[in-house]
Amino acid sequence: MAEEALEIAKRVKHSLSYSRGPYLASGLHAFRREWPVVETRATAAIAAGQQYGLAMVVAVGRIMRASAQAMLKPNDESLTEIRDGLAAYRATGARFQGTFHLVLLAQALAARGRHEEGFATLRDAMTLAEETGERFVEAEIHRVEGNLWLFRNGSAEAETCYKRSLDVARAQGARSLELRAAADLARLWAGRGDRARAADLLGPIYGGFTEGLDTADLKEAKALLDQLAH
Repeated sequence: MAEEALEIAKRVKHSLSYSRGPYLASGLHAFRREWPVVETRATAAIAAGQQYGLAMVVAVGRIMRASAQAMLKPNDESLTEIRDGLAAYRATGARFQGTFHLVLLAQALAARGRHEEGFATLRDAMTLAEETGERFVEAEIHRVEGNLWLFRNGSAEAETCYKRSLDVARAQGARSLELRAAADLARLWAGRGDRARAADLLGPIYGGFTEGLDTADLKEAKALLDQLAH
């Protein structure tokens, strides 16, 4: 559907659709962790936004492109670009999807080993979620926080975060985010030797998916289940 939308936008040349289409597609691919595609789509959004003088689109394009670059090859320059993009986005008065952008920054900080900044960024994301009611990545806020705790050898804290993420995702019916939280929690339990418990958690959730089996999350969940079975 995203590809169809982009083709329509090319035909009609409606400036906002033509510019925001690639950005929205970049968000879709970011959720699928397809970072090279994110970079390509975000670059197109930036170019279109500049062509039509749409500062907000340019700003979010910069956030997405730099986030992709940070995940492909962690570096401080990408982190600076994400932050500059966030500042430019806020300067337009926009707040929509701000929680998502902050989660991307936190992931990029984690990839670079800047864990304390990652924690601070996630606190900002949670504050923004409380202020705006925008909670579609709330489960991810808790899951990424769990990952940060693991980097600090905080296994108990990580488990608490993963369970919170799982609860939020289930309450929202966000099955893909439920899978991510379950996979991280199962991996943690398996590392402690509780393999049966890990398989019992992850197996039914993975089994509920009948499509998207070629995506990174589902392939990794399947690989983990295969490991747990042996």
